[in-house]
Amino acid sequence: MLGNKDREFAQINNDLQILSAKVIDQFALTETLLANGWEDALSEKFPENEKSISYLKAILLEKIPRTALLFSPKATDLRKLVACHDVTLLIEGIDDFLITIVSSFKEMNFNDSDYADFRVSMRKMLQSLKESANAAIYSFIRENKPEALRILGKDMNIKQLSVEITGNIVASFQEIPLSGQQVLDIITLNKMAYIIEKIKNCVLNIAKSTIYATEGTNLRHQLPQS
Repeated sequence: MLGNKDREFAQINNDLQILSAKVIDQFALTETLLANGWEDALSEKFPENEKSISYLKAILLEKIPRTALLFSPKATDLRKLVACHDVTLLIEGIDDFLITIVSSFKEMNFNDSDYADFRVSMRKMLQSLKESANAAIYSFIRENKPEALRILGKDMNIKQLSVEITGNIVASFQEIPLSGQQVLDIITLNKMAYIIEKIKNCVLNIAKSTIYATEGTNLRHQLPQS
């Protein structure tokens, strides 16, 4: 039978699993919009998930410090609680970035055939990130350091695909007189590629939080080696 402290930690992990499932659903909805084009009915599911994510985040950010105050946790438990707080905010950050991508998608004429290759590249990046985000979150919940290290060493091809997008934008439109809408679309594509890089950083920081929670090494604040 679980003690009170163990029950609190188990509930925090359970809430994180539900939170992560909502964000993975946001990834899947974004991929579908990129594949099929803008659909109002589908886009309406985003704010529904976002409302659930905000609610779960509020619950976790209340529960985590309360657990620390009630049970005077030892160092290993305290590290886990600090990391849970960080991971909660990182998961919400991923959701915010996905919402921004979808909002940007709505503003541009992304259904135009000129953007077919860009949509394919965006979907590849999001698919890679969705798989890595799911693995990173569960490495944290299960305190699986080897899995976290695998994610940190994984080549997600995000940088390469991002460079391809920005490079292809220039190549595709450099000989064409641009309309105001096309200029807006090009700027939006660059913004979306940049945001996807930010999502990658969130995913890596979740994996780094696993390392911190399991062994106390704070990789998120280490300076890069020259």
